[in-house]
Amino acid sequence: MNNLSYSCGYNPYEIGIFANQAKGLLHPGGLSLTKSMLDVCYFPRGARVLDIGCGTGRSVELMRDQYGLEAVGIDISFLLLGRAKERSTGLSIILGSAEEMPFAESSFDGVLAECSLSVMHYSDKVLTEINRILTPGGKLCTSDIYFRNAESIAVLRNIQSTGCIAGALTYPELAQRIASNGFTIKNWTDRSRLLKEFVAGMIMNSGSFNWFWQFASVCKEDACVLQSSTKKAKPGYCCLIAEKNYL
Repeated sequence: MNNLSYSCGYNPYEIGIFANQAKGLLHPGGLSLTKSMLDVCYFPRGARVLDIGCGTGRSVELMRDQYGLEAVGIDISFLLLGRAKERSTGLSIILGSAEEMPFAESSFDGVLAECSLSVMHYSDKVLTEINRILTPGGKLCTSDIYFRNAESIAVLRNIQSTGCIAGALTYPELAQRIASNGFTIKNWTDRSRLLKEFVAGMIMNSGSFNWFWQFASVCKEDACVLQSSTKKAKPGYCCLIAEKNYL
């Protein structure tokens, strides 16, 4: 998550509906999906991996304790980082923005971004920063929402909205954005079933999903249009692993 303003006046990832989902895991697939990406990357023990938008630090803890990685997390939410520190002592997590990260060039072997790059609209500034801090050949591992029906996106993008829906891309758009910022895609898999399960779980927790469309809409009057337009765009979920190009 980077410095975005939300229509609801607060960071939605800090509220109970999100925070309580899967014990604070704010992305579809939870830690099982995180493990599958880490297994594909096969980082050696001791490798430095940064989790961008680390939230409550679950993935940072996983990488440290189960994979033996030198895991670091960064997030803009003081509240979520506070919850992480209360739950697990000794986590290496810092408050900061992905647009200006306080790390040296080529200081990480990998970057993990789970449901965070879409919130940042796949900003060239963020992707440039990721490229800067990765070693040549370093890996960018991301799981995120994408749209599967390009023909229905025009209406959706004329609606003012925030969060992952506002920043989601089609796969061709995503591939082009990743490539133009110095990366080569090595692995891509569709995990849309996990998105359906995630939404179903949130509906079970809250009784409805209408609240999501309300906070995602800058203008409350657009909530219904945003919902119907998003449905037509067919949101899916994917995992993508890209490698920083060698010069």
